[in-house]
Amino acid sequence: MVLIFWFSQDTSSSSLAKSSFFEPLLEWLFHEHTQLVVRKLAHFSIYAALGFCLYRGILPFAPKPSHCFWLALFLCFAYACSDEIHQLFIVGRSGQFTDVLLDSTGATVGILVSLISSKKWG
Repeated sequence: MVLIFWFSQDTSSSSLAKSSFFEPLLEWLFHEHTQLVVRKLAHFSIYAALGFCLYRGILPFAPKPSHCFWLALFLCFAYACSDEIHQLFIVGRSGQFTDVLLDSTGATVGILVSLISSKKWG
């Protein structure tokens, strides 16, 4: 969560500079859409990691794994909302509900991977 908050504080130009690290690799795949793809993959993957970690962190305290799933998903969704609100106050950034949906989808995938791996390997 600290990492997400730290990235969200970047101005638009600083954020573009960080995401340009992956540009050469993806340029030939997506051509003019590279910047968009990199930024959206970053949203998805960091929230997948957050969902994975939250599920693992909550699991020992939850009465049922299904409770853990829904609590982790709610926390990720709430944090994604707060992150987008935070970005409204950063120069050159904007808060978008579509990013909240993308973040929540990434969190869901991370939680499901964690759930499956915890059932398979403990």
